[in-house]
Amino acid sequence: MPEWMNIAELAVEQPEKRIHMERYEYAASVLSGKRVLDCACGMGYGTAILASAGCRPTGIDIDPAAISLAHQKYPTGDYVVADAYAVPLDGYEAVVSFETLEHLEGPQQVINRLPENVTEIIASVPIRPTVGWNPWHKSDFTKESFRDLIRSRFEIVHEWGQLWVDGADLYLVIHGRRNAAA
Repeated sequence: MPEWMNIAELAVEQPEKRIHMERYEYAASVLSGKRVLDCACGMGYGTAILASAGCRPTGIDIDPAAISLAHQKYPTGDYVVADAYAVPLDGYEAVVSFETLEHLEGPQQVINRLPENVTEIIASVPIRPTVGWNPWHKSDFTKESFRDLIRSRFEIVHEWGQLWVDGADLYLVIHGRRNAAA
């Protein structure tokens, strides 16, 4: 497995670990007690962080190998092989989606399918162009286009940028709550 995929076991000073953990720690602090869908959970370390903070998470990923590894490394977690376009969403109160939306050709479709019972979303995307050099990325975002995507169904209650080692903006993280008119 490539080292970058195993964020939980990277050295503490690794910038990728710091920014990933910061997102999950924030989500855990504001979603405690809620039923949370961790979309594109990868190896499950974030789902485990959410669970340890009192969330009731289910980690989903389209990659069966990632879900298998999540079951091995974090056996107390609930993990399912599923597609963000089709996963059943009944019963969830919140969605966590860290570096998922840029992998989709239709990120608006995923946001639009979130039912009324999903009252919160915490998501992040890279805000540097990545399509063309990253073969897995299908969509690029600017700060404003990402805000618009989340605002289409949620009110933004908190956001922050995450810097890369070169000091430039790399990711934008947004926490949204359901609009009354959504």
